Amino acid sequence: QIRENLTMLLSVPFTKPNLQPQKSGTTTNPSNLSILALTLLGLSVAKSCAIPLSFMLSRMADPTYANAECLLQLVNETAPAHFSAHPFWSALTYPTSPCLAPGALGEFVLRNFDGYLVPLEYAVFINLNRVFFCMSVYTIGSAIYRDWRAALSQVVQNILSCFFTMALLFMFIHFENDNTYFVGNIMHHADISQWTDRSNASTVDTIPQGFLFTYCANIIWLMAGLSYIFKLDPFGAINNSGIGAVSSQVILTSHYFKWFLKHRHTKFHALARPEWSGALPFSFKYKAYKHVYVHHDDGDSFGSSAAFDGIFSAWFHLYSWLHNEVFGLKLGSPGHYALAISYDVFMSMMILLIAYVLYASTSYVYGPGVGKRGKAAFTAVSVFFFMLTVGMLETEGGDFRWPL
Repeated sequence: QIRENLTMLLSVPFTKPNLQPQKSGTTTNPSNLSILALTLLGLSVAKSCAIPLSFMLSRMADPTYANAECLLQLVNETAPAHFSAHPFWSALTYPTSPCLAPGALGEFVLRNFDGYLVPLEYAVFINLNRVFFCMSVYTIGSAIYRDWRAALSQVVQNILSCFFTMALLFMFIHFENDNTYFVGNIMHHADISQWTDRSNASTVDTIPQGFLFTYCANIIWLMAGLSYIFKLDPFGAINNSGIGAVSSQVILTSHYFKWFLKHRHTKFHALARPEWSGALPFSFKYKAYKHVYVHHDDGDSFGSSAAFDGIFSAWFHLYSWLHNEVFGLKLGSPGHYALAISYDVFMSMMILLIAYVLYASTSYVYGPGVGKRGKAAFTAVSVFFFMLTVGMLETEGGDFRWPL
């Protein structure tokens, strides 16, 4: 039985998508539920351990690679108001920072642009995304070739759930970068103008140290997790016809976030205004205000998303409270790493659960329990939301316009 279970689990991500609709709402399969829970837990633990391990290996080539103490020192010395308002960072100290020596902090900043690992990581980042893109196009294309009606139907039906799932992943990576693993993205919270005029925003003039590992590890983890969820669905809640096309659509959506980091993120900082606090949720002005006047104030709002900001805010304050007040951990201590990895596993499992609910909800809407008008209304709202949130209904300055 164990051999059969292992064979089935290992084959799940590589099996062709089933294009025939399956009925949702079937009885719970306890065996599938336990297998799925343990598999997702194992995937999450492996991913959460692999990220800090990759940092340790990188430090064999660059001793200050994504150094947490240097990053905190940089923010505290160049943006002290922001540092003191941050509920997590403000309680941390950096007594052994290698950047305390005269001139060392500037050298640390410049290594994030000119270090010999930077071009290598950037090349790997770009080419891995090309591989992800080709995999997605192949999977969607082959599904359409076998049954174009079922595949295209699933792609359209799951626009909303796919986009929200990738939004969850984007916010999760941002949380890891700032708090769990201390990635070079934290440099973006500092003022580095005294050392360079280049941008410290991700993928503009540099790929921050450690970002490659958090990004790729989480993309692979999410796709593997979704594959197991769709195939083993213990509650029979997901109509998984054309599911290969749907899951690949998540990777395609990730290319929006690469564009977002390079282009829209830059415009947020250039155009955001305090009076945009009451802007329409998910609009350009809403996201710009949340990012510039909330995230760059106290560190909250990890994706400027009205859907999930509340959840991530609660996780953010809980982690800060556990780390700094309950356990009183020191940065870099064994307890710090134990809590960081454990909390990352917890968040990983919660995000997979939310993703399951999203896809199950979509399956319910397009199932027999909802009439044609309800289905049509949901599809129209999904398409409108997607067009709004990717900027198709707005000018570059955030004013509304017709897409054509």
